[in-house]
Amino acid sequence: MSLRPIYLTLALATLLASTTSAARADRLNGATLKLKLRLPDSDGTFTLPTDEIKNRYFNQAHCACDVPSKPFEYQVEYTWAADRTSALTESLHVWAGANCSDSNTEARDMTCTELETFAAGEIPAGGTDKRYRISQALTSTRQPTCADATTTINHWIVTQSGTTWDADNRFKLFESDFVADGEAPPLPTDLELKPREGGLTLAWTVPTSTADIEYYQVLCAEDDGTKVRSNPARFDTPRALCDGTDLDNPAATLTTPLDGVPGTLPLALKQVDPTFVCAETTGTAESITVEGLENGKAYWLVLTSVDKAGNVRATHIDRPVTPQEVIDFWEVINEEDGYVQGGFCVAQVGKGGGLGGALVIAAAGLFATRRRRRRRNRAAAALIVSLVLVPSIASAQSTYSPYWEDDAPQAEGFAEPTWTLGLRLGPYRPSIDDHFASNPGPYARTFKKDSALFAIDVHRVWPLLRGQLGVGGSAGYYTNSALSFVKGSDPNDPMRPRASGNLTRLSIAPLSVTAIYRATILDDQFGVPVVPYLRGGLAYYLWWIKTPSDELSVARSCDTCEDRAIGGTIGLVAAIGLAVRAERIDGDAAASMRDSGLEHAGFYAELELGYVDGFGDETKLSVGDSTWFGGLSFEF
Repeated sequence: MSLRPIYLTLALATLLASTTSAARADRLNGATLKLKLRLPDSDGTFTLPTDEIKNRYFNQAHCACDVPSKPFEYQVEYTWAADRTSALTESLHVWAGANCSDSNTEARDMTCTELETFAAGEIPAGGTDKRYRISQALTSTRQPTCADATTTINHWIVTQSGTTWDADNRFKLFESDFVADGEAPPLPTDLELKPREGGLTLAWTVPTSTADIEYYQVLCAEDDGTKVRSNPARFDTPRALCDGTDLDNPAATLTTPLDGVPGTLPLALKQVDPTFVCAETTGTAESITVEGLENGKAYWLVLTSVDKAGNVRATHIDRPVTPQEVIDFWEVINEEDGYVQGGFCVAQVGKGGGLGGALVIAAAGLFATRRRRRRRNRAAAALIVSLVLVPSIASAQSTYSPYWEDDAPQAEGFAEPTWTLGLRLGPYRPSIDDHFASNPGPYARTFKKDSALFAIDVHRVWPLLRGQLGVGGSAGYYTNSALSFVKGSDPNDPMRPRASGNLTRLSIAPLSVTAIYRATILDDQFGVPVVPYLRGGLAYYLWWIKTPSDELSVARSCDTCEDRAIGGTIGLVAAIGLAVRAERIDGDAAASMRDSGLEHAGFYAELELGYVDGFGDETKLSVGDSTWFGGLSFEF
């Protein structure tokens, strides 16, 4: 029996099958579809959304509010990305949901829903657009209601054979599956409420994961339910969108229980009304402060955590809380001496005016007047001569070399240092109490712990008198804080009660113009790598005092005027110290350092006396100190 007819039959069958498969693979005659998402804006017009708008639209609240009587829709624009070669004879099916492309049709139909079918040729050459309810994409047979969960969805248009999608001719709305976030973020734990002056602070333990928390927002109302203010809300609720169901809003468990008994939360806060937002902070914060409240008035609070999609979780404080007026450090000072004032005047005319400050002003004024009258007077001439002669005298001094160096390094021309830089840190206790009769004084009563001052010293130096003589200046920063005292408490009570969460802060920025002499002879001539030095000059210390609400404190300086806690105090500073040129320990390191332009580096310690009280001016805050510093020194 010949096998030729059998081979011929198989060949024809294979050809027919491949032809049929090719036809099915190209059932749109070479055409392709492009899908584009549009969402409604404030006036109901469907426009291209930003990622932020898209994420917030496909959230739990919009899904819950999507009902036939008030649908929340999204629009899909279908356009032909490539022209078809002939009229279509195939219908197109629209699907939306999760796992729509699953080859198992039974599993697909549990999580993905077919929304509609376009008959052959129903999508015109110019394209068309259709609207769909978002709940159709976010719910399914398996999940018939809007879940408090994230859902990975997409929107497809396909050709299919029966109930099975064709392998080709599949077009989707999002390039990658879109994550519709319907899951509310977690709330922080271990809440602590701190009433403060002019506000309230809520602190907490940060959740283990803050990835889903974008903001914390607080809603506020007065005791009678009156709105405090209306900041932009970052969240949506079914109640606000469609008069739907209220969010769960349980009472918070506080680490420190509040006085009083629980009350009835105002209805707007119970419903988490977005128009009652009064404060916000970032999702990584550990606390939030509500400012601008009235002392002595009770307020209700609701704390919410919000994610990028606008989903929200809420908890409330079960009784109203009241901000309290406190006594900050500036007010403590004024309780004892109302003559101490802020301001930046160097000398005070009148009660307590310092003679030294007045002399400084007088000397400066006399110098300015004489300079206007005689531009080429003796002082100017002397200054010019000194500027010319000091470098000359310095260069004329004998050159001293350490005993371990020969003449070769000098022949190579090692540069003499022209600048010195010091970075120092040390304990600091401003001498505020020295001008008060009380013991302890207002500073000691307020601040139980001392703080540190950091400063930078820069001087231009010239070699002179077997050392370095220079001029320059210093700048530093100091701050200290403590809890304010309760309003109405006894100033003489050694255990005067303090207001929890109400920090008052003193800050000082010391500035000075100084001359310095450094006795480098010990290192330059005798090879002992230590440099004793003296530094001193005119100081002007800026200072300011903040209230718990981080504003400048204000006290009554008379019956009708107010005195702000910011000012400056003039005085003198002097220091004696010892620097160690530490690079001498390692010769290779010293050579490498010099190649980079740094001549010497090491560390130093000094004793400093700051006589900074306005030269005895009783109206000025005394902010000097006798203390010590340690730090790093550089010569270049």
